Amino acid sequence: MSFELLDFLIEKKSPPFYGLELNRETARFILVGYPFDGTTWQRPGARFGPAAVRMASIGLEEYSLRTRLSIKDLKIHDAGDLQVLHGDPHQTGRRLEEVVREIVDNGKIPVVVGGEHTATLPAVSAISPDQVVVFDAHLDLRFEWPPGVKLSHATVMRRVAERIGVENILFIGSRAYSHEELEYLGRRDVLILDPMLIRADPGRLAAMIEDRLRGAETIYVSVDIDVLEPGIAPGVSDPEPCGLYPHELFNILFKVVDGRLAGYDVVEVSPPNDKGGVTAYYAAKLVSEIAAYAIYKLGR
Repeated sequence: MSFELLDFLIEKKSPPFYGLELNRETARFILVGYPFDGTTWQRPGARFGPAAVRMASIGLEEYSLRTRLSIKDLKIHDAGDLQVLHGDPHQTGRRLEEVVREIVDNGKIPVVVGGEHTATLPAVSAISPDQVVVFDAHLDLRFEWPPGVKLSHATVMRRVAERIGVENILFIGSRAYSHEELEYLGRRDVLILDPMLIRADPGRLAAMIEDRLRGAETIYVSVDIDVLEPGIAPGVSDPEPCGLYPHELFNILFKVVDGRLAGYDVVEVSPPNDKGGVTAYYAAKLVSEIAAYAIYKLGR
C-alpha cells in the first residue's frame, strides 16, 4: 500500500477519533479532517469542526445499539487534518480530491469530517459514485453564491450535479429553497424528502428510498449537520428551523447505508455557535454509526 499523499498533505492530530490508534493498513475506513470554512458568509467557525468532533468522540461510549458493534469493530483510522489553504477553496479542494482518491485506490473507505460543505465536491469527484444521498437543510443548488462565486457551501451540490447529474442526488431533510433553485430543478426527476413529507407518510419512506437507490452500485452519503432541528443542534453556520430530530436522522441513515457505501462526510459543525458542544457529539456519533451500518449490512 502507498499513502504518500496522506503523509505529505495530512497533519496528524491528537487525540485521534475515539482516542484509538489504528494502523491504516488494517483499517476499513480512513478519516480525514477538513478544517476549512473559507466560503462561509453568515456564521464562520466550521474550520474548528474536526477538532471538536474528535474531542466529543472521546466522551462517547463505544457501542452501537442498533448494530451490536463496538468502535473497535469498525476499524476507523484517523489520518489527521488536511493542510488547507484558507481563502482558496479550489486548491484546497484539489488537495482533498487527491487524498480521497489515494484512500480509495488503497481499498479503504474515505470519511471526511468538516469543515464546510465544499468538502463533498472533491470527495465525489474522486469517487464518482452512482448516487449521492445528501442530508441537508438546504439544497445548495445555487449557480453562484455570493454573486460571482461559483464554488461555495451554498453551490456545492450544483457543482456535484454538474458531475453526476442532479437526478442522481437524493435530498433528505431539505427545507430551505431559493426561487433560483426551484427554477433549476423544474421538471427534473429529483426526489426531495423534506421533514413534512417524512412525517406525513413514514410508512412509504423506506420504499421511496429503496426505489430511488435501486440499481446504484456505489453510494456516497453527505450529512450537513444543519439537517437537524437547530434547537437540538445549534452549532451550525446557517440554522434553519423545522429540521429532523436525531432519531429520524439515524433511522433514515440505517435505511440508506449498506454495503454499497463508497464514502461519506459529516460537515458544517461550527463550535463557536455550539452551545454546550452538543452538535459535535451528534456529529461524532454520526461518523461512527454510519460506519457501523455499512459493516452490519455486509454481515461482517
